[in-house]
Amino acid sequence: MTVKLSDLRYDSWASIARALRDGLRPELADLLAALGRGEPYVPAIAQEYLAELLDAKDRRGRPRLSTRAATRQLISGMLLDADVRRHKREGCTLKEAFERVAMERHRSISSIRNRYYEYNASTEKIARLKK
Repeated sequence: MTVKLSDLRYDSWASIARALRDGLRPELADLLAALGRGEPYVPAIAQEYLAELLDAKDRRGRPRLSTRAATRQLISGMLLDADVRRHKREGCTLKEAFERVAMERHRSISSIRNRYYEYNASTEKIARLKK
């Protein structure tokens, strides 16, 4: 089997299928780019995803996380919170702590900041429910 350069692109069907197998949602722009190239082979997992995307009844409401995914998300939030607090103890401002954690994790500062506030909001909500 030969590999074309288009297979190495982030919007190739191979990349989209890999993302779907990993449980991620591909960007709409990537799907449109892949469809626009008119490639003859579209993986079955991508076909299923496109069918679900076009089915209006599956698009309502926010999907619930499985217990495993929710636990994984909670643990990653706890680790992120611990890293930010560690940098704050070392004398950094919150902004500098976000920057350092983003560099350590090879992520954007905005994704670290958003995830940090999302985690803190969810833990505050849980604390209020327990009272």
